[in-house]
Amino acid sequence: MIKINQVKEFEKVKPILISFCKENQLPEDKIDERLQVFEKHFNKDDSIYFLAFVNGETKGYISLDITTRIIQTGGLFVEKCEEYDNILLELLSYSSKELQSLNKEFFQCFFVRSLNIKQQLENDNFNVYPRVKMVYDLIENEIPEHSLHPEYKLDYFTLDKLDEELQVVVDANVSTLDGEIFRQFSDLDSLKELFSRGRMDTDRCRPDSPIVIKDGKIVGVNIIANNTETAAYVWIIALLPEHRGKGIGKYLMLKSHDNCKNAGKNQMVLDVTLGNKVAHGLYQKLGYKETMRYLCVLKKYK
Repeated sequence: MIKINQVKEFEKVKPILISFCKENQLPEDKIDERLQVFEKHFNKDDSIYFLAFVNGETKGYISLDITTRIIQTGGLFVEKCEEYDNILLELLSYSSKELQSLNKEFFQCFFVRSLNIKQQLENDNFNVYPRVKMVYDLIENEIPEHSLHPEYKLDYFTLDKLDEELQVVVDANVSTLDGEIFRQFSDLDSLKELFSRGRMDTDRCRPDSPIVIKDGKIVGVNIIANNTETAAYVWIIALLPEHRGKGIGKYLMLKSHDNCKNAGKNQMVLDVTLGNKVAHGLYQKLGYKETMRYLCVLKKYK
C-alpha cells in the first residue's frame, strides 16, 4: 500500500535524497555537498516536500516551490521498484490535490520519467505533453558553414539587455504549444523568475550565446547554459514569428555549436516537445540524437 505524507523535518527526507544521489551516480565525496544544497532548499518557507511510503519504507519524494502563481516541482524521484509507476502517479496526484487550497493557477512538473502513466495522469485532469531529450556530438560531427542574410546582424547575450532578450521569448511563444506548456513564457516577470531559478543569472549562462538583431532590435535568441564541464545546454531558443522561414533558427543553432566546440565542449544537449514538429525536425536534421523520452505535466486550477 502506498502512502503519501508531507514532511517538515529534513532528517526524514535525507535517506531518499541519498538514494537519489547514488542512483544518479554522484561521487561519494560530492553527496554531502549536494545534501547541503537540498537542506538549504528544504528550509525555505516557499518549499513543500512529500514522501511516498510503501509498507512503511520510504520509496520516493516530490519537492514543490510555491513562490509564484505556478506551483513548480523542484524534484521528483522514486527508487526503482515494482511499484515505480504507481508511486510516481500517487506523488503527483496527491500533492496537486493537497496544494489546490493555496489558490494558485497551475501545478507544473517538467520531468516525469515514466511514459506508462500518461493515461492515468490525463484521467486525473493533468495536461500531459511527451518530450524528448536530445544530444549532439560536437567531436564527431562537422559543423556546416553558416551565415546570416545581410539585413540581420549577429550579437551576443548579455544580462544588461535581459528584459529585451527575454521579451523575444515571450512574444515568440504567443499561441504556441510551448507557450501552453510553459506558462512562465506568458509574461516577462514569470520568465525572469524562471531564468533566475535556473541560476541563469550567474556564470551558468554562456556569454557566447548568440542573438540576432535587425534594425537595432533583437529578433532571435539562443540562450546556452553550461550544463557540465563537457556539455552545453540549449536553455531556450526563440525567434519572432515575422522572421521565421529565413534560416535564422538554424543559424542560431549552428553558431552555438561552433562557439561551444571552440570553447572545449564535447556535446550539446536540449529538450523539445514532440508536438513541436518544426523544432524537433530541425534538430534531427542537424544531427541531434534522441536519448530519452519523458512527460511534462500541467494541471490548471483556475
